[in-house]
Amino acid sequence: MAKLSSAEFKQLLDKKDEFQSKTRALLEDGKFFDSITYSTQKREHVETRYKKVEELIKEVLNA
Repeated sequence: MAKLSSAEFKQLLDKKDEFQSKTRALLEDGKFFDSITYSTQKREHVETRYKKVEELIKEVLNA
């Protein structure tokens, strides 16, 4: 989120409900869930977290 412009951040805030809904759905993704709960310092898990959250933000901003 730190990489977002002020306008993008505001847009994300305006779509807060959609963002929260998609975040809850993301938590049901087994690979993502594992990356935030087990071996959190593993390179693969860090990359998975960043990639999935970045995709989620882009999806909401482009909806």
